[in-house]
Amino acid sequence: EACLNLAEQLATKGQAPLKSSWFYESEPIEFANSQSVEWLPFEETASELLEAAHLRGEEQVEIETSTSTFLVHLKAGIQQNTQTGCTRRVSRRDSKRTSPWIPAAPGHWAGLVST
Repeated sequence: EACLNLAEQLATKGQAPLKSSWFYESEPIEFANSQSVEWLPFEETASELLEAAHLRGEEQVEIETSTSTFLVHLKAGIQQNTQTGCTRRVSRRDSKRTSPWIPAAPGHWAGLVST
C-alpha cells in the first residue's frame, strides 16, 4: 500500500489536485429532452456535501441549497425536491489535472527555432 501511495504522489507531483464537482439537469426528468437540457453546477457547499457522501459510500444524502431541500440518490443519479417531488438527474464530474507551465523545465523550449 505504501508503494501505491508513493506511485500516486509521484504521478501527481506538480499537478493540480483532482477535484470532483456535482451537476444537475436544468429540466425535470419528465420534461427533459436532449435538445433542452443543460447541466448546471450545484452550489459549492452542496457539491462538497455530495462529494463527501459519495466518498463515504452513502447511497443517498439530503442537502439544502439556497432555494430548496433535496434528497439526492447518489447511486441512482437523481435528486428529488422534498417539497414538490420533482426529480432531476445528477452527475459527478472530475476536473482534469493539468501540469503547471514551467518555462525553465528541461526540454520545454526544445524544437523552437529563433529567427
